[in-house]
Amino acid sequence: MPTPSHSGKAVAKSRPAPAPAAQTRSKEKAPAKKASSIPQLAPGERLRYISEAAYFIAERHGFTAGSELEDWLRAEREIDRLLSAPARRSLSKGSG
Repeated sequence: MPTPSHSGKAVAKSRPAPAPAAQTRSKEKAPAKKASSIPQLAPGERLRYISEAAYFIAERHGFTAGSELEDWLRAEREIDRLLSAPARRSLSKGSG
């Protein structure tokens, strides 16, 4: 709504400029990063587990040439599955 100025002319009321989005976002907390479901191991320990598992997988099929990558990837999946399983599962198996 226009208001009269000292000179008698109508002037529009000025509104404060909205805060830039960057300023309002800085006050918001950043989303928390999802924690990996795989527990932290000593450096190289997960690699050692995978290496041994891949060896045993290859041994089961007579060390067939050309399947090294498939054996390794299968071992990775299996080790990651075992490492991410809740601890109570492994405990409940032995207490029966």
